[in-house]
Amino acid sequence: MRPILIILVLLILCSAHSLAQSKTIAIPLKSVRGYLPGSYAMIGTGISNYFAGYEQQEFAPFKGIPDDLVEKKIRFHDFVKGQQTYENYKKGRIKTQDWQVMVKRLRIDTTQLSPYPIKNRINILIGRDRQERKVIIIDTNNNQDFSDDQVLTYPVTLKDHKLDERGMYGYAIKPIVDSLPTVDVTVEVYTKGQVVNHHVRLQPNPYPYIVIPTGPVDAQFYLSAAIDEHRHGSTTLFGNPIEFLVGSGGFNLQYNTSSTEVRLSQPASSLLNRSTSEPITYRLGQNFLLADHLFTLNRVTSIGDTLYLEHKGLAKQAIGFQEGFYAPSIIGSTLDNKRYEVVKQPGEYLVLDFWGSWCGPCIAMIPHLKAFANRYAAKPVRLVSIARERTNDLTTLRQFITKYELNWQQLWEYPMSTNSLVKDFAIEAFPTTLLIAPDGRILHRATGETGFAELESKLEHELAKNNKTK
Repeated sequence: MRPILIILVLLILCSAHSLAQSKTIAIPLKSVRGYLPGSYAMIGTGISNYFAGYEQQEFAPFKGIPDDLVEKKIRFHDFVKGQQTYENYKKGRIKTQDWQVMVKRLRIDTTQLSPYPIKNRINILIGRDRQERKVIIIDTNNNQDFSDDQVLTYPVTLKDHKLDERGMYGYAIKPIVDSLPTVDVTVEVYTKGQVVNHHVRLQPNPYPYIVIPTGPVDAQFYLSAAIDEHRHGSTTLFGNPIEFLVGSGGFNLQYNTSSTEVRLSQPASSLLNRSTSEPITYRLGQNFLLADHLFTLNRVTSIGDTLYLEHKGLAKQAIGFQEGFYAPSIIGSTLDNKRYEVVKQPGEYLVLDFWGSWCGPCIAMIPHLKAFANRYAAKPVRLVSIARERTNDLTTLRQFITKYELNWQQLWEYPMSTNSLVKDFAIEAFPTTLLIAPDGRILHRATGETGFAELESKLEHELAKNNKTK
């Protein structure tokens, strides 16, 4: 029995030593049906040649179009952004200078493009038939023939629901959207130096739900598609079992974009959101701590079959956005659009408040923030609010700050801001508050009023502890 125990100990030590020496760790991922829990990923679709006089050219490449469609359009989605444009460039249809401009403007990742022509585009026929039904047919096998594909039909209008002034049904139709049928689609993808067939499950939706139609043609032939899958993988790191859930996020089928979501789950509470006990959502490039070791979520293959971690060794003042990490630099914009860096004074605790003038729960928490600012005005505590606005029009934000007399430091940003504290701190919900210690470590992170009360309790504990040591 004793020799067996010795062998097991040696195996564990060798495994730990091997991991410590290894910089990159590959985690195989498998497809799981359904959305990433608590998330919703979808794709938009482009419109092929919808200007007058192009109808013949639009439908010419396709076969099997039903004769009973009284109106119709071809919509599409490219699995890899820029692949079709790149093929046209290779064929001499686009000038080199124009291609270079497109790469820069559209942020096309040329390393993901196939040097060979591939069937990368998902073509979708949408229209209305003589029975006054919406019709959707997805070319699931990419053979440019709709006759061998499933015909999906939908009511033209939704009973008991009306379009708003923007041409949207809104979240009221979510139960209807969630119950729509799904379709398996095959595309060709260039990955790991070869072309492979990749299967993805889509849930087409002909009803304006959460994306506003861009014009009359888009409204008439509206089409989006939810991505009815996510990825799952698991491994053991330094004796700790850990699971990974990966979603493409945003409006992408690819898994290797800036919107890719990664969730970590294991018994260690450091990987859970304190307020919700749910796995924390990470982005590619962000760090996590496990057993005092620092790991980076390095990258995911475009088809989502492998997640790569980078082991950076024992954590020493690691910068991140979760409790235990050291906070990144806090640089934002004031309301008069001047650069502002938050520089803490020695011994000072910092409280960051992420909110928005559009956010009901944020507005409800303002009295608590004002009371907090007054209580700690004479203590080594500093409050800074960062407003995440939907546009760069600050009229409403300024009105709120004046109306509620928010007399502490106010910063702001919006989705197109060059530097984003919301991204740096991976803010997923509003309001979110963070407590940062004098040495820069994040002591507490929480959402909502309850979470803010927990933050204040933590702050009181820290201040009392400091008073005892004086």
